[in-house]
Amino acid sequence: MTTMTAEPTESMWEVNARTIVYAAIGAALYAVAAQFSFILPGTASVSARPGFALVTFFGFAFGPIVGLFVGLVGNAIADQISGWGLLTSWNWSVANGLVGLLTGLFAMSMARMFGNR
Repeated sequence: MTTMTAEPTESMWEVNARTIVYAAIGAALYAVAAQFSFILPGTASVSARPGFALVTFFGFAFGPIVGLFVGLVGNAIADQISGWGLLTSWNWSVANGLVGLLTGLFAMSMARMFGNR
């Protein structure tokens, strides 16, 4: 039985079937979870999405490539489902993808720094 850990290996940068499956599942989960959002009081169109935690989870658990895809594609799909259509602001999708990427990079650096203890 294997365990999923953020080990500092080159395979975290490899795009294989497992990476694609985790990324697709994460993007789909985030797209659905993002529908449960609420507008912050006193703002015109700023919403809080508790499902955003999935982006950081997938980046931390499965690597920077998966985190990037979950944030980028998941947010784009969520905006399309919400009815934004062609008015989707891609800067939010890119920012969410970067959060997933940076979380994955952070997990890799922590695994390198502290090793497998």
